[in-house]
Amino acid sequence: MSVDLKKLIEALLFSTSEPLAVRELHRVLAGAHEQSLADADAEATAGEEEDFVGEAAVPPPPATPRLREMIRELRDDWRSKDSVYDLAETADGYRMVVRPAYGDAVRLLRKEPRPARLSMAAMETLSIVAYRQPVTRADIERIRGVSADSALSRLAEHQLVEATGRAEQPGRPIVYGTTEKFLEFCGVKSVEDLPSSDVLTPARLDAWLGEDEEEESPGTVDMGLPEVESETGDPPEEEQTEEVR
Repeated sequence: MSVDLKKLIEALLFSTSEPLAVRELHRVLAGAHEQSLADADAEATAGEEEDFVGEAAVPPPPATPRLREMIRELRDDWRSKDSVYDLAETADGYRMVVRPAYGDAVRLLRKEPRPARLSMAAMETLSIVAYRQPVTRADIERIRGVSADSALSRLAEHQLVEATGRAEQPGRPIVYGTTEKFLEFCGVKSVEDLPSSDVLTPARLDAWLGEDEEEESPGTVDMGLPEVESETGDPPEEEQTEEVR
């Protein structure tokens, strides 16, 4: 009896909690086909049937494009049947997951805490890192207008951002980028798959940073300090200009 290849793929996805890459899936299916063929030949030999070639129960794996298509068909089957299972595609491959509606019960079974929600400050910081990376803490703070220490620490604690190197700037500040867990968190394979944003485009972020750098330093009056008269007792130059006018 021939094995349904799509069901075999489902069994392999079900058997592992790690993402299964298409290349690895193809390798396993090819190995299962060869093993099945060898078993069929062994049975034919044991039955002393001359000139009989055993038929493999496991069919050979299709080409990679068709294999990807079969995986998507499997996902669509689950969704059309309102199955408890779904398929998550990450940078490392495909993984069978439980739909969010059943997540709380599964976490209770495993005695795992519910995932912590990110604050608005952390979400804003994560968005800037995702669309701007690699980015320094100072750049994040100039864009948001507030300190980013707490938000960055929180994101690093959840393994959503990490230090990726140092910028070629005075002081060599640390630059931050997103992680593989961030891609899994967003359900995308790479940062290029993130939805486009008119607000968080690199050009818009660069413009904000440029505007910040072009701001003039505050004067003494802006800081609430008294104006200092010159040693001769003359009024400041601005007042002299007004009198000439």
